[in-house]
Amino acid sequence: MFVSIYVYGLLQLLAACAVSAIGLIEVANLADLGEDYNCPGGNVYFVAHPVDALLYQNPDLYHDLHTFKCTTVVMLTAGDRGVKDTNFIDSLERGLQSSYNIMAGAPVNQTGWDGVKVICGDALITLRYPRDAKGLLLIYLRFPDGGSDGQGYKETGQVSLKKLYESRIQNITSTDGETTYNLDGLKHLISIILQWKSPNFIRTLDHITPIAKDGEYTAEHADHSVSARIVHDVIKEYKIPGHVTSYGGNLIRNFNITLETQSEDFSVKVRAYLEYAQYDKDMCKLYSECFKHSGLMPKEVPDDVKYTVQYLDREYYVT
Repeated sequence: MFVSIYVYGLLQLLAACAVSAIGLIEVANLADLGEDYNCPGGNVYFVAHPVDALLYQNPDLYHDLHTFKCTTVVMLTAGDRGVKDTNFIDSLERGLQSSYNIMAGAPVNQTGWDGVKVICGDALITLRYPRDAKGLLLIYLRFPDGGSDGQGYKETGQVSLKKLYESRIQNITSTDGETTYNLDGLKHLISIILQWKSPNFIRTLDHITPIAKDGEYTAEHADHSVSARIVHDVIKEYKIPGHVTSYGGNLIRNFNITLETQSEDFSVKVRAYLEYAQYDKDMCKLYSECFKHSGLMPKEVPDDVKYTVQYLDREYYVT
């Protein structure tokens, strides 16, 4: 079930359905959106937070963007870390889009992004794409960040994907307050996205490592584990075709370095991350500064903030 509580006036369903500015479109099927939003095949990445693909699924992400493969990235949470401030969430999304410009080889400060809010049935989602790099699409679902152990943050009602997945709560509302989902509704939405994009490759975070227990801050981030499990459940339940790859998350810091510091892959990964970091108040802003962060923060601080430098020179698959 989706419960849409979007309060602004609806636009008439556009015949062409492709728009070049932020607006609202109501469609019966995502395929009706038009070619600006759709390219079949390619890759769909699913992550828990905006920064995740930059840290854990890169340089694979860079390779797909650099070779102009059809690439869609779906972010389940806003990555808000308990900050109940739409300006902060907007900043994270602007930073992410700027970092994607770098990986796609587009001018960082000269490449604008267009976007649309889409109502399809009862679901409302935000899609954004760069004007000069067709084939790249970002989809924001904006659930509240659940914190490392999945207990949620007091500021956002202590809700989380983990609690939804474990039936400890019945539904969860996006941080913008626009849509409320139960677990079946969320799964249905993910199935719609996958059926619409028909990807050759589906990329998720770690769906195998146990979900962090309450108060367990040294495990894999609960949002990572749960978001990946939900997608894998959808693939199985809806019989979605495609090659599925899972990526290690927080725990890869304990494994050997996989990227040479003199390589193009490492250089682009660092540049893309540092561009994003300028928009995220919690992340280290210089590569040298990231070394100072490493492991020196309270246990409750998410690992992507504490161990950034270890993630920048690693990428691991989970099998």
